[in-house]
Amino acid sequence: MGNMVNKKWIIIGTVLLVGVGYTVKDYIAWRKEEIGKFGQGYSQMAAAAKPLVNIYENLKLGFRIRYPEAWAVTEIKDGVLLGDKVTVVKKNGKVGMETNVRDDNKLKYQKTIEAMYNSIEIL
Repeated sequence: MGNMVNKKWIIIGTVLLVGVGYTVKDYIAWRKEEIGKFGQGYSQMAAAAKPLVNIYENLKLGFRIRYPEAWAVTEIKDGVLLGDKVTVVKKNGKVGMETNVRDDNKLKYQKTIEAMYNSIEIL
């Protein structure tokens, strides 16, 4: 009976040690990545804005917006989908812009989306 109890505590101790070891390893990797970005600032980590060379204009909805050359345009009800990343719609008389970018890609498109937002003209 005493031998079984010792084996039980050995297994519990081993599982705990492996868990603590993994947690420490994960923390060290996270800290190294965070320290590597220190001082860069949020906007400096984002990719440069893509040139907004094309213009989409919708006279019916009353707005115009610039967008990157390679992005496709798909008209939808009450607006437009630009490059499957940005939706511009008019609701209740107001033009609004929504992003369809996953969180892990937000920095990649941040400046482009900001530039697009600033390019919206109400007609």
